[in-house]
Amino acid sequence: MKSPIFITLCLLAFVVLTEAQVTRPLCPCHRIYLPVCGSDHVTYSNICELRCAAKVMMIKVAKKGRC
Repeated sequence: MKSPIFITLCLLAFVVLTEAQVTRPLCPCHRIYLPVCGSDHVTYSNICELRCAAKVMMIKVAKKGRC
């Protein structure tokens, strides 16, 4: 029989990893640095990264360049 602490830690890890996928989905973006400022006041590496984040929450391009 497995230890209750081990089971609890496994469930916690599962929840944390699942939440990470919800808040930041995986997108195949290039690594070229062309920063854009999002409407959430976060500087994204490029437009692809911003569009990827926009799949989870409403974000638009506020301006080109850093915030």
